Amino acid sequence: MRRPLAVLVALAAVLLLAEWTLRMFPPRSRIQVVRAASARVLGEEAGVATWTGRVPPPCPAGAPRVVVVGTSILAGVQLPREQVFDSLLQGACVENHAEPGFQIEQVRARAQVLLAARPADLLLVEIWPGANLSFTRVGSALYSVPGRAPRLPGLVSRSRLAELAWTSTVPVAPAADPWRQVDTLVDATREAAGGAPVRFILPAPLHQPFARTRAEVPPPHASLAERLGPDLLDMAELFGDLPPESVRIDPCCHLNAEGHQRLAGAVQPWVDGIIERE
Repeated sequence: MRRPLAVLVALAAVLLLAEWTLRMFPPRSRIQVVRAASARVLGEEAGVATWTGRVPPPCPAGAPRVVVVGTSILAGVQLPREQVFDSLLQGACVENHAEPGFQIEQVRARAQVLLAARPADLLLVEIWPGANLSFTRVGSALYSVPGRAPRLPGLVSRSRLAELAWTSTVPVAPAADPWRQVDTLVDATREAAGGAPVRFILPAPLHQPFARTRAEVPPPHASLAERLGPDLLDMAELFGDLPPESVRIDPCCHLNAEGHQRLAGAVQPWVDGIIERE
């Protein structure tokens, strides 16, 4: 009797050690995982799994209201708030709801929820075609495997060991067509705005010269630019012949203070337009 008990105790100890190790030293996952945290609340908006980090203060009643939705690019990660483009805009109250890690469908859902709750005088929407994942919520985490939530009992659903076993074996469907998602984003945000102007901002990759980015425009990008016309701000065009190093924090896509200042200068005429109509 003692031997089976000793085996069970040893097994429990091994499992607890494995659980502790995975929590202290999480392995790199083959799918994207977003966990609830003190500075991040998980939720659902317009039927889409989302999360919320920083919540901007609401605009006072009567003030021209500009709403921004997007990813970490427009959120201004790694910069003080006063250097992010929305803080540099003049003449209107700007609520920047851009969320680091957001995908196209989450940007669309957030815009719909925000404008359903309160209309905006101007909506600024980031279009980042690389953000084309979808998420499923399981307990206190979101996973980029849409529609494939495991059914795990009780405490097992919170186990990192069970999570590792699932994420290592779950089939990962191909990501959705980003340009089709972009078309849906454009249509849905324009409808949600209810006639208010909607303007779109297309970031540029910052690992290569902007001239090369402009020369390598894929057909869907060209079609989008033709469709949106002056309602689209293309950062590859905005930054012209500047070296990417002069406006970037990292080679991905995140702007430094100089980049945000130039972005604010390009967006300001849109803000001036709604002020003139007031």
